Amino acid sequence: YLGGPPWPALDAALARRDLARACQLAEQSAEIDVAERRLVVGICRSFFHQAELAAEALLDSFHAFCRDRRRSRAAVSAVFLGRLNYWLHDNPHVANGWFARARTLLTDQPGGVEHMIAALPLPGCDIEDVSALRAAAERSLRLARGMNEPNHEAKAMADLGTALVSLGTVKDGMTRLDEAMAMVVSGEADS
Repeated sequence: YLGGPPWPALDAALARRDLARACQLAEQSAEIDVAERRLVVGICRSFFHQAELAAEALLDSFHAFCRDRRRSRAAVSAVFLGRLNYWLHDNPHVANGWFARARTLLTDQPGGVEHMIAALPLPGCDIEDVSALRAAAERSLRLARGMNEPNHEAKAMADLGTALVSLGTVKDGMTRLDEAMAMVVSGEADS
């Protein structure tokens, strides 16, 4: 999940799309460190539209990761704080600040899932700068393929397709969107 440590019970809950169970595991599991657990609680609470509880948990995780100098993990918390502000608080400026903070935290960090999450923090249709979307999607697509991450590959491909269509390269863009859909329909990507 999102580049975190191995957590089979959480992965199983997420595979079933059982966010209530995922939240329960994060609140009760002692084998996973508190910062990771608070990140999951924050993400789950945001899906339940519990903005205050989500923000509290995400900020807890962000501060704990920063204290522990786990910049890549703090970047994930920052992305979800940005998403929370974008969707639940309808504040794109605050969201943009968190997304920028995530990218800064990843400077000089080895490439990983966190880089893909920070590069494309929102669906492509919500990213206004189409040229920036294209560049981020191309970079994320290379990372996803290099790491054999089909879910991230499908998202990056769909976002690249969105950018290409918006830039007037409709045939190539639609082919990318169609390929991303083929990955999902076939079960190669499931998220």
